[in-house]
Amino acid sequence: MATKKLAASNMLTFVGLTVFHWLGWTAPNLSENQTLALLEIVKIGLGGYVVGRSVERATVAWKQS
Repeated sequence: MATKKLAASNMLTFVGLTVFHWLGWTAPNLSENQTLALLEIVKIGLGGYVVGRSVERATVAWKQS
């Protein structure tokens, strides 16, 4: 359970950094490549979350049938 909370807080941190950059509230030395790398991490994390939840729901439905 602690791992899920840690992963969620990490993802929120990356999302926050991406949003801050989008609003112009970033460190002046943060390059575009670093920002794009953060966005890739967010996209991978979001995809993993969606797949994980789908598998979890399918497993529960399969067990009930």
